[in-house]
Amino acid sequence: MLTGNDALRIRIKLVAAVFILIFAGLWGRLYYVQIMRHKELYGKARRQYTAVRTTVSKRGEIFDINGNLLVGNIPCDDIIADPGITSKNLSKCRQLAKLLACYLKLDYNKVLKKLTHNTRIVSDENGVKTTAPLHYAMIARQVPLDTTQELKKIISPTNRGKKRNAGFSGIFFKESCKRYYPKGELLANILGFTNVEEDEVIPVIGIERSLNRKISSSKGKVRFERSRDGRILTYSEKQAEEAHDGWNVYLTIDEPIQAIVEEELEKLCEKWKPQAAYAVMADPYTGNILAVAQRPSFDPNDRSRMTPDAWRVRVSADTFEPGSAMKPIAISGAIDNGIVTPETIWSS
Repeated sequence: MLTGNDALRIRIKLVAAVFILIFAGLWGRLYYVQIMRHKELYGKARRQYTAVRTTVSKRGEIFDINGNLLVGNIPCDDIIADPGITSKNLSKCRQLAKLLACYLKLDYNKVLKKLTHNTRIVSDENGVKTTAPLHYAMIARQVPLDTTQELKKIISPTNRGKKRNAGFSGIFFKESCKRYYPKGELLANILGFTNVEEDEVIPVIGIERSLNRKISSSKGKVRFERSRDGRILTYSEKQAEEAHDGWNVYLTIDEPIQAIVEEELEKLCEKWKPQAAYAVMADPYTGNILAVAQRPSFDPNDRSRMTPDAWRVRVSADTFEPGSAMKPIAISGAIDNGIVTPETIWSS
């Protein structure tokens, strides 16, 4: 028969055994979570408090044989909004939408929608959709600096102390570059042009397309820690991958000769009114192409009136059978080298 002390010892042992089992279970769970699933859970947590910002450097420029700039980049700004901030005050939001629509020549309703739409739908790994805050909305790309300077004076929150109701929060200006063709129509068909879709530069024709891999800039990445509302933490650890500019291209084209050929081709077209005309000038000793001109042409800085007939590279796209037009060249070469003379008689 158990005495009181024996019963107490049994209870103590049972309690101790239960605690041991509980602690063993906890240690097992901790081991499973912190060791076995460390990489998986660390990755999920890191994705929640870190973000990646992409940086882009300059696209390579194009020069003639003497270093004259034919295609370059001019600095500009992209205008970005944080709807999580701009949507807090609907009255101010409407004022801001009118301001941006006026300066940037945009549709007021579309701008207002971007400023007020502050949520987005996201899907997790299992395909479950949830609503998340939206902190990024592109308002306009490649805005000239003179326009953004005027907007900064009005939008900057620092103006609040100078004028009542002045200044708007949630608008940011990101440095960018715009492709620029300083010579206008000069060599336009050969140089080509690019379009911008989202954040990607899309080459369309010409050297811009054929050498795109060489002159494209590489993208850099900045990884930083952020708060729950998406703001960058001041003392967060940042990791950066540096962006690199694209390669510059030097052509055998000689700009003064190119200008002369284009002028002469323009005179020819005014006189004879052909449907299309083109000319190529080459160095007979080296084979270097010194000039390539074409009509019709276009101004890559203003493509509002451009047609496919204007930007198609006819020199390479059109076929031409020289036929008898080449015979004088062969005969003149034979005469220059003393193989034949004007008195030489040929019998068939």
